[in-house]
This record gives sequence, C-alpha cells and structure tokens, in this order.
Amino acid sequence: MSGLVLKLDSPRVSHEAENYLLPSFPPPDDFPIAVAGDGRVLSRYGDPRWNLSFFAGRSLWLDFGIAPKRRDAMRLSPGNSELLKLVMLYYMYGERSMLSPESLRFVITSVRPIFKLCTDNGILVSQ
Repeated sequence: MSGLVLKLDSPRVSHEAENYLLPSFPPPDDFPIAVAGDGRVLSRYGDPRWNLSFFAGRSLWLDFGIAPKRRDAMRLSPGNSELLKLVMLYYMYGERSMLSPESLRFVITSVRPIFKLCTDNGILVSQ
C-alpha cells in the first residue's frame, strides 16, 4: 500500500469511495480514478481521459493526449501520456496536494505543451 489518499479539494471526496486510497504509485490501469456518489466508476487510471466532473460539480475532463476527443487537441506519445498521468496523479494524491478540480485542469493545461514538445522531438519528458 502506498498510503496516499485522494486530496482533491471537493466536498464530494468520500473516505469510503473505491478511489480514496491509492494502492500503489502508479496504480494498476483498472484503478478507479473518479467514482460518482452512487459508486459508479467514471474513469480509470488507464483511460485516455479522466472525467472529474463529479468532483467539480460541472463538466471537467483531463485529457492525456492519447486519443483526444477534438481533432485540434494535442497528441502525445504513449510514454509522455503515461508520464503526464503520473504528474496529475501526484497532484491528486501526493503528500502535500490539496487542489481543486479546476486547479488540476490549470496544471495539465500549463504543462501539456512541454509534453507535446518532447513528443514532437521523439523524447520522453523524463529525459
């Protein structure tokens, strides 16, 4: 167990939800990242986009550039997409995290161009 718990600043975060405790870092692809109040899984770690709308109280998606919904969206290599997921996971579960869902969208929008630049140059962000 990683001991990391979901630290989103949202009144809809539940200590009883299936996504509250992160089992490992990174978690398995089938780990539920977003769970609605009725227990329905909205997004899993392995998904190309995470639906955080339940936590935000309005439509809010994080797109990792593997299968963007829009044609003009940034496409990322699988490796850089996975690294971007790790960054966002850290912001959601990290030791000092406590961001609102809207702040997560700001973070991903701010850093995704770096991941795109690396993808376009055939390197991983970690390099």
